Amino acid sequence: MGTMREDYTKLFDYSNPIKKEIFQQKMLGEGAVDHLPLFKALIKIGYNGFLSNECHAAVPDIERSKHDLIEIKNQLRIAEKI
Repeated sequence: MGTMREDYTKLFDYSNPIKKEIFQQKMLGEGAVDHLPLFKALIKIGYNGFLSNECHAAVPDIERSKHDLIEIKNQLRIAEKI
């Protein structure tokens, strides 16, 4: 058994970008995740219910919530056009 760092880095194959995933605390729309396919799918099926998201970025709750609401609305507007 190696060091904790060696054991951790064995979990990821850095030569394969699909497996190159490390959780980063980013605001919605600022990370590497493409949320548009999700919003497009919801629009396509005519979903008209609630949406929720979870974010652990180091930003005060109110500021983060405001940002998330604006970003979700923007993502939905974009998804409706494509």
